[in-house]
Amino acid sequence: MSAASSHPTKRSSPPPLTAFDVILLAESLTSTLPSHTPYTTLLSHLHSLSPTISVTKYLTSLLTLISRTSPSPSLSSFLSSLLLSFIRLTHSREIPVDATNANVFHLFSLRLHTLSKPELVSILDLLVSTIPDIIDSDDALPLDLLPRCLDLAQDSVGVAIDSLLLVEWSKAGVVKMASLLKEFPVSARDRIPEFLGKLFGGMSKVDIQDLPSLAYQLLVLAAKVFCRRQVMEGMMDFFGDGLIKGTPGIVRQVEGTVLMHVNFSVKQDPSLVPVVIAIIRSDPGMLNHFSILIVLSIARIRRFNETAIGLLKSVVVTSYDNYKVARGCKWFSDSLKEECLKIVKCVEKALMRVVNESNYGREQIVSSVIQLGFVLLENIDGEKSRNEMFNDSEGLMGIEELSIQVLKTMFEVHGIARVEIIKQLEIRILSLKPQQSLAVIKLLGILVEHYPYPMLEHVARLKELLDYFTFLHDRAALAVITSMLPLTKFSHDLQDYIILVLRKAIFRKEDTIRLAAANAIIDLILMETKSKNIGANSFKDSSSQASCSQQAGLCYRMEFSLFQELTGLLRRCLSHEATVRETIYHGLVKLVIVDPSIAGDVFYFLWPHFLKFYREGVEFPICIDSCIKLANDKVCIEEPLDCFFSCASWILLLQSHSKKANFQSEFSWENLRFSLSQDNEEIKMPSAKPFSNAFLSIRKALKNTSLEDMLRQSPDPSSNSLNREKSNYYKFILSKIIEVFINMVTVDLEKAPESEKDEIKGEIMNLVSLYESLDIEKCMNHQRNCSTKGSLRNRENQDTQIDCHASLSKLSQERRPFLATSSISYLLNIALEIYSATFPFAGADSQNQNKSPVKTFDNCLKLISFTLMACHHQIIFFSTVGNDDLFKSFTNGDIKSIARPLLQLIWILRSGFKLEKNQNIKESKGKKISGSNGKQLLLALTCMNELFVAYSNSVYFADLIQSLVTLRSSGMDLKTKDIAFESIEVEHGLCANMQGDDKTNFFLEKTVRPLYLELLEYSLFEECEILSDMMLTVANKLGGSLKDSHGIWAESVCRRINLKKIKTARKILGLIVLLRSPPNDLLIAHTMAEELLKVMCSVEDVPIEKSEIYPIVNHLTANGISSELLQLIDSVLTELNWALSKMKLISVGNHEISITEKVNKYRNPSFGILFDEAFCSRSQSVVNILSYFAKMKLIDSQVDQFLKLNIKFYKILSQMAKSRIALMGGKEFFQKLIEGTCIKLTAPLYTFVAMIQEKQQTNGQGRSAVNRIKMENRRIPDLIFQIEECEKFLIRLSKLSKVNLLRHAKLSTARDFKIKGFNKKTRQDDKAIEEHGEEDRIEESCKNGSLSPQKDYEVEIGDREDNSGEKDVPECNDDIVPAVEDSESEREEHSRYIRRKRAKTSNIVQDSDED
Repeated sequence: MSAASSHPTKRSSPPPLTAFDVILLAESLTSTLPSHTPYTTLLSHLHSLSPTISVTKYLTSLLTLISRTSPSPSLSSFLSSLLLSFIRLTHSREIPVDATNANVFHLFSLRLHTLSKPELVSILDLLVSTIPDIIDSDDALPLDLLPRCLDLAQDSVGVAIDSLLLVEWSKAGVVKMASLLKEFPVSARDRIPEFLGKLFGGMSKVDIQDLPSLAYQLLVLAAKVFCRRQVMEGMMDFFGDGLIKGTPGIVRQVEGTVLMHVNFSVKQDPSLVPVVIAIIRSDPGMLNHFSILIVLSIARIRRFNETAIGLLKSVVVTSYDNYKVARGCKWFSDSLKEECLKIVKCVEKALMRVVNESNYGREQIVSSVIQLGFVLLENIDGEKSRNEMFNDSEGLMGIEELSIQVLKTMFEVHGIARVEIIKQLEIRILSLKPQQSLAVIKLLGILVEHYPYPMLEHVARLKELLDYFTFLHDRAALAVITSMLPLTKFSHDLQDYIILVLRKAIFRKEDTIRLAAANAIIDLILMETKSKNIGANSFKDSSSQASCSQQAGLCYRMEFSLFQELTGLLRRCLSHEATVRETIYHGLVKLVIVDPSIAGDVFYFLWPHFLKFYREGVEFPICIDSCIKLANDKVCIEEPLDCFFSCASWILLLQSHSKKANFQSEFSWENLRFSLSQDNEEIKMPSAKPFSNAFLSIRKALKNTSLEDMLRQSPDPSSNSLNREKSNYYKFILSKIIEVFINMVTVDLEKAPESEKDEIKGEIMNLVSLYESLDIEKCMNHQRNCSTKGSLRNRENQDTQIDCHASLSKLSQERRPFLATSSISYLLNIALEIYSATFPFAGADSQNQNKSPVKTFDNCLKLISFTLMACHHQIIFFSTVGNDDLFKSFTNGDIKSIARPLLQLIWILRSGFKLEKNQNIKESKGKKISGSNGKQLLLALTCMNELFVAYSNSVYFADLIQSLVTLRSSGMDLKTKDIAFESIEVEHGLCANMQGDDKTNFFLEKTVRPLYLELLEYSLFEECEILSDMMLTVANKLGGSLKDSHGIWAESVCRRINLKKIKTARKILGLIVLLRSPPNDLLIAHTMAEELLKVMCSVEDVPIEKSEIYPIVNHLTANGISSELLQLIDSVLTELNWALSKMKLISVGNHEISITEKVNKYRNPSFGILFDEAFCSRSQSVVNILSYFAKMKLIDSQVDQFLKLNIKFYKILSQMAKSRIALMGGKEFFQKLIEGTCIKLTAPLYTFVAMIQEKQQTNGQGRSAVNRIKMENRRIPDLIFQIEECEKFLIRLSKLSKVNLLRHAKLSTARDFKIKGFNKKTRQDDKAIEEHGEEDRIEESCKNGSLSPQKDYEVEIGDREDNSGEKDVPECNDDIVPAVEDSESEREEHSRYIRRKRAKTSNIVQDSDED
């Protein structure tokens, strides 16, 4: 043995590892962490590293060695301490933070599973405590461990999440948490909605540059099918509500980046599209500019294009429709109306913001915006849009204006969009219906007017559209030409092409195309004339200017008149049908209005045509017989000679005025005065002299020629039917020519000296008398022809004459008025003066009829009738023709000027009746006066009513009231036999301080209401009906309390008059109900129905003759009043049905949690309670009224209407019950409604149905009876089904709410069989069965909860539905069993059900083939 082996040496312990040793040791692939080194030493190195060794390098090496070392409790404790120390160092910034720190935290996360639960909890606590102090993304690196820690914590997850939600998140912490939510473990996913709520609440403080990345992380979260709806709803709400703070440019860039992320997400995951659509559909308040951007981006995807555009269209249209309904619904609260208005404004503002900002890097949505604009424009109906205008105070554009503004802005901003817009314009004009295409054509006209130079680049496309002129509807074709006319000033080529198209159209066979072409020719000449007057630089202020190349190509042709060039084409038009000639005549007047200097050319053009119908040197120089022709065995007018005379008279007037005044500044008819006398001949142009002489000759002939001589040219009406028709047409044309000359003579009278006025007034009276004679002659011919009896030929002649009279009446209504407004007003004043002077002689003896005063009074009545008919025609023309019509502005002028003399005439005619009654004139004479005055008074009231209707939606309505409110009548002085009018300021100081509503209310109180009572006293029922309409029109302009006061007055009238006129009673009832404020309107209707039941009671009871409370309810007016009440219920049910569609948003029970902290008014509890109460109260009032009708003996038409109303009501009730099932319970108001319905309506309805079917069995013969039975057999099963459907939902709702809603119900048993009339015994047995069967079972099940709603439905409904197919023998037997028998209690219930049904078998009648 050697010395070395015999003397072994003692080994010393190895030194502790240094940080450098740890790094070297980790580089070896097989090395582990030495056991001899204390963990405290390794931990201490973390705080004392040399500058050459980084903390992350050391920790990476140390974690590598730990991963190779076998796990132990001490190693786990060391790892936890090491992680906690590193988190503290990172948070305190004691070590530099770089990209390697994230790698270190990742290595830590790989070893977290080795830690104990207490250690994990301590780490979670530390991470949570650092969140409020996180400043940037580097500080947030430790939070990468959060998802893994939550996954491993298990039982402590809830506490940790609560801590996370309670702690305040810094702005960097919000961004970090958004990226971590998608990694949360399954155990924490149920709490993600809470995290989203906190996250969206803290997004407002996040730096604007961090928002795109935050949004991207949220979209990634939504892509993992986590809280998709909450994510998308929160993003649309945040980015759409203007919560981003920054300059507009930066904000748009951020929104654009987020929108790009959304587009990418939608393309990668199309399932997000239904989520976005569902959000917007469920809550219209979510439609902001950002949500619109998202939907428009989605629309770029072909498979979602139609859905996305349809969604936006639906939201826009629905928002407008909802506001229209809410605005007109009386029982809606002001807060709801304001909310609907707010939604519409938000939609308009959001859409316009998207359009205005579309040029800031959002060109990708341009095509979608254009498509949306045209889709909205297609939704417009030309006639409806005119009637659905919004008030200026509302600040709304309307769908048409909104869509036009969208497309107009896109055309202006985006050059790339112009080609597409022009292309779509052409396609839609050619493909849409005429009413829809008018809105598109209006857009074309706006683009041409505002952007003429850009439109010049698309002239070729416009020419293509013109090629289809003859294939379009006449209105659309004319509108297309009119919209292009402003462009003809800049494009000679386009003007020539339009002329070429019109020349071709004039030679077409279709009358409508020729008429449209004639109108277009006139418009083309008008445009050229206006351009000549305005000058070559009419478009210098346009927002779009021509380029150099465009300006070089512009061609102006100003040296020649287009009228002269197209004279040949106009002469061709005068060879066509009468409507084309009439259009040319009116167009020529417009030309002279625009340019009076062209009058000479117009006279030269008209003179040859005039000579065809004018003969000099004869007693009556007008050849009216040449104006009538026979075509296809029908008489028609070939030449509208009356329109020709009107045209020539206006041109003579305009030419005369152009010589005396500066016509360029004033076109108003009231300022135009001329005379046909010889004194003014020297100022007329030579071309006007022949016309002036001819008109003087005709005027003299009308004055001196007898009626027999004038009618000598007309065929003998006694020869045959065709001659009678020709004679009627002859008299029609002659009467219209007389109307033209009355207008001319009235103009002479206005400017004539006092010495000549009496003579001219006499001429007017003679012309009016002649006019009335022709009218009487036509009526006598009509009556003579209608009285023809006997042979079949005579009856055919009678039908022909009736058609002729109807066509003449229609033609008269379609004619433009020949009298100016000032002439009508002047004639009214003349009539007032003559009537007041001659009225006492109206009752003179018939032997003295030749005396001047009596004859003058008779002529005065004729003048009043003529003037009132002309006034009515003028007002109707004013309300139907657009304000841009040049002829309307010329002839109508200020039509409000008619109102004052018209009201004076009404007062004076009313005073005539009053004087007649006070003086006790003999009955025969009284009838004469009443008959004459009554016609004029009725017509005067009709004119006044039409005038108020025409101004009801105008800003000048207050001016109209102002002109009438100070006018008072002092009555008729019986001693002096005179009527004195006082035009004074009543209570001058008070009137001066009155506001608009006060003046309107004053007018109703002091003028309309006293007049109504007087007319009612004189039994002038037709006049009262018109006055009721006028009162309703005016009162609707008032506020709540003032409007309600007139309803109270109308109700007081009903309480003290015994009215037996059906239509008058209906009018005043409608006045009460429409003017009273809710709930008083239906309370009055309820009282009326109660009184109506006493008059229209069932067969068993004895009806009374009239009501004691409301005498207007009597046996003569009962049917009319009942129909009026049923119409009222129909309108109320329509409002309730609309309001029910809003119940989801308004209901208190809406359990959806809003992600944002924004308060939604729709979800305000007090707001929902008020709405629920009003809704149920309104429905209860409907039930009360319908319950009375169920006990009445109604006529057949009312039975059908009553059944339909009940079907509609039970549908609404079913939807209400169904919605409350979804909300897990009902409310007190709804419970009272159901109880009232079951007690008052459902049970009486079964008796009503039984009575109807009993009537079918007794009265089933005759065609009318068969039709009635068929109708009833359609309504009754539908009604029974709706009642049962309602009961089904109420049973389920009873289970959920633990309240028996059907404890007062008599559940129906009718299916596919008829119901007998119930006798007393049957009703008692049935009542006992129902009380001890259904009520006990439902109450017991509600208390115990033994049956689920589904089982209850199967027990109650399933068996009945299974039996519904057994039509032959609807008999119950033991083979019919419930679908579910899970317990003994259910079997007992089923046996009770079978006994009940067997007891009712005696009341069931089997169907037969005869039935």
